[in-house]
Amino acid sequence: MSQETLRRKQLKVNLGEVPDLSVRQRLRIQVFGNIFIRWVKPAGYSGPVPVYLVKCSRHGLYLDTPHGHHKYFQCHTCLAEAKEEADKKASFKTKHLVHNVNPKFVARNEKG
Repeated sequence: MSQETLRRKQLKVNLGEVPDLSVRQRLRIQVFGNIFIRWVKPAGYSGPVPVYLVKCSRHGLYLDTPHGHHKYFQCHTCLAEAKEEADKKASFKTKHLVHNVNPKFVARNEKG
């Protein structure tokens, strides 16, 4: 399950599709990297959550809510790619370690 899907389930709200932008909004997103779109009220939250249209330098436009104390945005596609890359590296390291195990050590430990 992707990070975006988990996040949307956590918020229990569909952030919607990327809206059509006016000239002013397109200029603002080029300059600042994000624009406010609307407020949504997820179930279980005490108040509404702001939804922004954010520009990722690698993947284009996406909808997101601010994260953490510093109100930063995370591209879900970049996060998924980073996780996939980390999983591949971990898998490679694990396989590499298993193939370099000394057979005498394994045989001695299997005897009990």
